[in-house]
Amino acid sequence: MPGIRPLTIAVLVNTTGTGQLTGGLALFLVRSAHLNSGHTSLALSVAGFAGLFGALPIGQLADRVGARPMATLMLLCRALATVLFVTTSAFPALMVITALVMITDRGANVAIGALIAQVGGAERTRVRAYLRSVANLGVTFGAACAAAAIAVDTRLSYTVMMCAVAAFVAAGGVLVRRLPVAVRAATGPPRRAWSPTALRDGRYLAVTALHGLLSLHFDVLAVLLPLWVLRLPGVPAWLASALIVVNTMVVILFQVAASRQADSARAAARIGLRAGATFLMSCLIFGLTAFLSGPSVVLVVLLFVGVVVQSAGELWQTASSFTLSFDLADERSQGQYQAVFGLGRGLVKAIAPVLLGALCLDLGFTGWALLGLGLLGCGLLLVRLVPALSD
Repeated sequence: MPGIRPLTIAVLVNTTGTGQLTGGLALFLVRSAHLNSGHTSLALSVAGFAGLFGALPIGQLADRVGARPMATLMLLCRALATVLFVTTSAFPALMVITALVMITDRGANVAIGALIAQVGGAERTRVRAYLRSVANLGVTFGAACAAAAIAVDTRLSYTVMMCAVAAFVAAGGVLVRRLPVAVRAATGPPRRAWSPTALRDGRYLAVTALHGLLSLHFDVLAVLLPLWVLRLPGVPAWLASALIVVNTMVVILFQVAASRQADSARAAARIGLRAGATFLMSCLIFGLTAFLSGPSVVLVVLLFVGVVVQSAGELWQTASSFTLSFDLADERSQGQYQAVFGLGRGLVKAIAPVLLGALCLDLGFTGWALLGLGLLGCGLLLVRLVPALSD
């Protein structure tokens, strides 16, 4: 398929830079720029919300001027903003720079999503699944590079890291610019500029909200499980990292295969229900560990089994979200629809630490069971809603 190979290389290069930034930005702000933890948290929070809500106008621009030039522009601007990190240690400037990096990062992701809709054609769900596996490889490699810079822990090592991030992201922008995409995939008259079509599509917003809630599994792995492991008696803290490695390997190996089952909107909805049921199983498994005391092989085995089960649910949830986000969108407005779909995940990510802490850390097994039942309920609603959308 024309364009897939160069897009794959572009995604791999860009996500290598993303992995470095994700793994090292907070420590760069504290150790190299000498911000205190409060200023660092504020900068990252403001930047996160700026990126979340800045994505919609960028998606509309991608529909208007083209996904490829907008993706290129966002990646190059992100590279430039990253370089600016090493030019100042003033908190107001660093907060603005961090916001610019997050806005251009989210904007690039939205534009690339619209680009996949063009390049992938009828196979766009499978293409997106394949690129997600590639992205996981890039992020993993980038995080390892960031770990090396953090281990050295000098101003020079952090400066080199930021320059490397900028180089990788800029290279991704150049590669995207060279993609052989000459025509728009959509047909029919173009939408009016700045018309918020996706925000007026109530049924699409409902699917967005349901998949946003189903995406809590990402926060279970990244936020909740590390804190849960620390509460378990006799379990080493590093086990949380090992669980994340297992999840990453499952996604890399099986995401494309899972996407083959989501070949229509209705099939994607059924797979979303399957994901919800699987998340219920994994939550019950994690919750059972609350009843075990002392170092135990059974406890460790339960944690690994729970992560494998959750990873299976992740494969189905993401495959379902890929198909539904594309197929239920207006083909003339893929950019803004992808931006709106991303809002679901972004808003849930913002509230996830408080929500998961109140449920699982405070209530134990009961909280885990309630979380699982809630995710199952999202799957049930999804499978009832989507046939009405596609009729």
